[in-house]
Amino acid sequence: MIPIRAYQGTRVAVLGLGRTGMATAKALAAGGAEVSPWDDDAAKREGAEAAGLILDDLYARDWGDCGALVISPGIAHTLPKPHPIAAMAKAVGVPIINDITLLGEAFAKDPHAQVIGVTGSNGKSTTCALIAHILSQAGLDVQLGGNIGRAVLDLDPPKPGRVYVLELSSYQLELADNLQCQVAVLTNLSPDHLERHGDMAGYVAAKAHIFTQSGPDDGVILGMDDVMSQTLYTKLRNRRLKPRPVSAKKVLGDGVSVLGGKLYDAALGRSQHVLSLNGHPSLEGRHNGQNVGIAYSVARTLHIRPDVIKAAIASFKGLAHRQERLAPIDRVAFINDSKATNGAAASQALQRFRDIFWILGGEAKSDGVEATLAHLQSVRAAYVYGRDARKLIKQLGQSLPLVQCRSLEDATQRAFDDGLASSYEAPTVLLSPACASFDQFANFEARGAAFKAHVEILRQAYQGASAMERTS
Repeated sequence: MIPIRAYQGTRVAVLGLGRTGMATAKALAAGGAEVSPWDDDAAKREGAEAAGLILDDLYARDWGDCGALVISPGIAHTLPKPHPIAAMAKAVGVPIINDITLLGEAFAKDPHAQVIGVTGSNGKSTTCALIAHILSQAGLDVQLGGNIGRAVLDLDPPKPGRVYVLELSSYQLELADNLQCQVAVLTNLSPDHLERHGDMAGYVAAKAHIFTQSGPDDGVILGMDDVMSQTLYTKLRNRRLKPRPVSAKKVLGDGVSVLGGKLYDAALGRSQHVLSLNGHPSLEGRHNGQNVGIAYSVARTLHIRPDVIKAAIASFKGLAHRQERLAPIDRVAFINDSKATNGAAASQALQRFRDIFWILGGEAKSDGVEATLAHLQSVRAAYVYGRDARKLIKQLGQSLPLVQCRSLEDATQRAFDDGLASSYEAPTVLLSPACASFDQFANFEARGAAFKAHVEILRQAYQGASAMERTS
């Protein structure tokens, strides 16, 4: 835990008692603050009390003695509509902050704090995990957290030689312009969470907060394969920063390029082949090329030798729910890509696999599946479920056979049946939802776990049926 001492002797309200809120409340208490925690969810309140927190109904209290309201990332404080408690705090002039704000304040006073911050629309988790793996293999003391793994304030305190690799979402960054990252990373930009940020400009502005404290001596790394990131790159150069570009689409005269599974580094004035990704199934695909290129750039910024980076990449196992290969049933392959919560992420999987029986659905983002429409060539049928199924079916139109399903389980069954009955040599059942999971699941991890459980049920049923046929 990282104790937060900036509010010692001051009352601080904490709204939201999930993973982030619980860590925040404990870190504030450890630093001497008087904490008033609350959550609208009764089950989370019970969990907080069981963990030793004393609840304080923020709807009923006098806000006159509160120094700040710390709000969890998933709770709106402005758009689309502020949470009532956030509105109350704003009305009486209580500052609204979050755990990243607190971390920034704490780290600004600690000379040993060294942060690698990673944000972007897609690829953050894999990039963070790969960076952490490379640094660990290089012998560094690495703390991985934020939007992946542990909450930031639940991480161990700074000490000499310790490096923090933090995945930072737009929700976390929108209130945090005081965190200085020794290396700040933007993977890419595509429409996401627009209801929370108002429009694309608001979303990009939230992401760009990761560079607010960056100076000429700090590492700044940007993926360059979308127009908005290219525009931000130019703005950062105009601030006299030295952003290092990474592309998985074209050769760069300055920066890192990953093309055809090969990584090229132009740091020495000419492009040199450094390593190959061929034979690493957990890092296949153009999107992973960008992830690897960024992780490589971060490691080189920290002066890690290329041969150490190469060996670490070779031993990286990948993350669950990101184009995760499950064991096949007969000739049917299964891919769990539950982390694809928007169309741009799903389009990466649609470009990677062949003869796809595509499962999608849930809570659609504002642009629905627009980003996938140019990448349906390998899709043989789509199985749509969830709250916004009709909207997605209408958007997909007559481009491919569509099946509206009752649930993820129903969609998995139908996709498997159709794939097995097809004439394709190696059909692929792909869960790549292109939607948020919250209509039916707590998060994308729970959705991916449910898919894996459904596949295992199918496997047992298929094996049982095959055994009966052999004995009959």
